[in-house]
Amino acid sequence: MDTTTTNKAETLGMTLREAVGNKALLQQLEGNTNTVFILSDGLKENIKSVQREVPGLELRYKPLSLYHAQLLELCNDLGIGITCCNEELLEQAEKIDWKREVLIGNEYASNTFIRKAYAAGCTNFTVCNAGNIDNILDAIGEVDVQFTLQVDDAISADELGRYPVTGLLLEGELETPQDVAVRGELLQRLLEQHPAVTNVTLGSIRKFEKVEQLKEALVSLQKTLPPGCTLTVNLDQDILESSLFIVTRILAKNGQSYTVDMSIYEELLCYLDEDHDISVITDSPVTGTVLGKTGDEEDVICVGAVGEHEVGEWLLLENIALVDCRELPIFTVDMDLRLRLTEYQSAAREIKERQLEASVRKRRKTLITVTV
Repeated sequence: MDTTTTNKAETLGMTLREAVGNKALLQQLEGNTNTVFILSDGLKENIKSVQREVPGLELRYKPLSLYHAQLLELCNDLGIGITCCNEELLEQAEKIDWKREVLIGNEYASNTFIRKAYAAGCTNFTVCNAGNIDNILDAIGEVDVQFTLQVDDAISADELGRYPVTGLLLEGELETPQDVAVRGELLQRLLEQHPAVTNVTLGSIRKFEKVEQLKEALVSLQKTLPPGCTLTVNLDQDILESSLFIVTRILAKNGQSYTVDMSIYEELLCYLDEDHDISVITDSPVTGTVLGKTGDEEDVICVGAVGEHEVGEWLLLENIALVDCRELPIFTVDMDLRLRLTEYQSAAREIKERQLEASVRKRRKTLITVTV
């Protein structure tokens, strides 16, 4: 599997430094903001590789704070399902015509959120017990909805009363083929209790390289599932993080201390307090500090190898954790590690634009014919 974009940090840093040093590109970036959001094409290539390695395997992503509308569009283009846990994400998801069913995955959801989700066309809810089901039906009435049962151990169908379960969800990371085998045995017992199930979620993967190790076990498990029942794995947040970068312009310099603009990240401080390893991609061993306002005060963004720079140059940050990128413009890095000048557009949007252009050309041709 190709992990070039996420593994060759030194090459990526050198290439992007050359790119952002280009005057035309600098002018375009400055025309947007002091800080921009970068998405690597490596994500697309790795997802496609997983789909080739394990045909028929469904993928699902549970956004925490990384739910920029354009990022969700990319997931949709790649056929990745989504688990929605809050109203703000639901509002973003409503803007997109999802190819996969949106799973409402919050057992502590308020009645307001449940009603909004159902009104938006979401009919599959994650539950842990019959009480969760009663709460959902109290909020929206006795309507036609589906329930995905989140379990840690076998639960009798009798415990859920008359409510049919159509999905099974196992939490936890998949690290070894043995993990797949053990969970496969649990699933077999659960499927006997819940014969109406059409999808099972086995757990999550944190790195694409794991798929190569788990491939044979996943394919074997697929063969044991009842006809019409699909297998799903969740994409851990780390997988999305490995494809996300921040490019930010240096606004001030004091020795090896650089000041940047992080004011767009209202919640970044709480992640910094958790000692998340945000770092500068550079080929230089020169150490320093990056500072930036994330609210009312200046915070330390990262300390370590930062290289030597001047005011006006750009820094490339990786390991950006769960920082909120919703308001940032998106640019992309292609598989040759070159920064593109155009913002990401989903395949659906591109198709609509081409259709509109074709319609305009056809209308012009018709007008010309009539005139003649």
